[in-house]
Amino acid sequence: MKILSTSIFFFFIFTFFTHAQLPNVSIHIQSPQKNNAVAYLIISNLISGGDTVARTSLNAQGDGSLNFHLNQPTFAELTIEKFQFTCFLSPDDNLKVIVETNDKATSIQFSGKGAEANNYLEESSSVFNKHFNVGGKQINEFAPEEFTNSLNKMKNALDEFHQSFIQKYPLPEKTSKLLEISNQIIPLSFKHNYISARYNTTEGRMSIPEFLEKVYGEIPLDDDFLNAKYSYYGWVLKEYYDNLCFALLAQKTPDGKKIPYAAFPEMLEKMIKNGNYSKAMTECLLAINIYDALNQGLTSGTMSVYESFKKEYSHSIYQLPLDKKYQKWITISKGAAAPNFTGVTPDGKKVSLSDLKGKIVYADIWATWCGPCVEELPKAKEIQQKFSEKDDVVFLYVSIDSKSTNWKNFLEKDPAFKGTHINISDDTEVSKLYKAYQMSGVPAYFLIDKEGKIITATASRPSSGKVEGEIRALLK
Repeated sequence: MKILSTSIFFFFIFTFFTHAQLPNVSIHIQSPQKNNAVAYLIISNLISGGDTVARTSLNAQGDGSLNFHLNQPTFAELTIEKFQFTCFLSPDDNLKVIVETNDKATSIQFSGKGAEANNYLEESSSVFNKHFNVGGKQINEFAPEEFTNSLNKMKNALDEFHQSFIQKYPLPEKTSKLLEISNQIIPLSFKHNYISARYNTTEGRMSIPEFLEKVYGEIPLDDDFLNAKYSYYGWVLKEYYDNLCFALLAQKTPDGKKIPYAAFPEMLEKMIKNGNYSKAMTECLLAINIYDALNQGLTSGTMSVYESFKKEYSHSIYQLPLDKKYQKWITISKGAAAPNFTGVTPDGKKVSLSDLKGKIVYADIWATWCGPCVEELPKAKEIQQKFSEKDDVVFLYVSIDSKSTNWKNFLEKDPAFKGTHINISDDTEVSKLYKAYQMSGVPAYFLIDKEGKIITATASRPSSGKVEGEIRALLK
């Protein structure tokens, strides 16, 4: 009898947990013009893009279903081929989506349980588009004051739309709150992008007009919205974090020097932990800090905050994307084979990194449109000149200019700019280079030994004063 009771107990436990993970959300898709296409649903993880939670292939009539499990209301991106739109989903939703496409536009119709919230998003998107395109121009092309005025009009229009919609179609209180915050986030995200594009230097941040600078105090640091995984919110939180970084850039050490980048991860960790944030928001900002630090490689500061986070938040939802980022660095750590890439010289010959095996290679990834890249070149030429008699040292300059004529013209104006020059203009190949070496942008520098193995995928900049010594150490 005791054995039977125990068996029944475990049966109910198994049944409970199995049932708890059964799909409780369904999206039924009808898209006649997208027959045989693949449809998938992505939920943002807020720090590194999104995770695909459901996927299906539409049949010959363009029909298909996505079924998955949700624990709480969530924003998601539904993608059918190249067409993507934001939707809002709650547990037990049973949503029908009809997508009609022609040469001019794509229309979406929602019905079933959960339709009202998604109709809200579609209508609010129309309000946004109406106020984003003004007089044949996009408002981000305007001067700061005109841009701010236009953005305020957009915000007011979105607020009015929200009140009108909720009166007509009453929604659950939490759903209404999350949708209202999403309307606030859209103008904020464009305000952040505008600031980043126009004032993206330490000096630039110091000159942001006051009416624009207030944006950082307008960000709703809301736990419910954080848990709803709105992708735009991830972008805004990253901009919020970047503003913390710029605050550090403006500070000086006791002897009047700039704070070194290597110290940023641990200093930002301390700043975030001492901030007046909720536990969930602290966890998210710390994860953003680590993910950003991992763009610079596995430095001692990065490893310190990474290991600290793993201990303090052992079951964090952000741990998986952080671990993936970390593991990618392991594949290009010291001693690993350097991923190969190929470019074209000014006279049209193909040169690959593998062709230079047997030589020490200092690779400088740059572009003519990149100000910091060009600023480093005079110092790079000085260092290169010191090794001009060394046949076993190569300075490899890899341009990623999409228009190779710009690169060629740049080199023609500076015939004294020696070294091995190649250009990778194809976007796909540039993307492969970025992924292979975990690049977050240019300039980027790699140091590779004579066996074609990585010394470091985050080599020092020419202006650091360290490059000559690092190369000479390999010649001993």
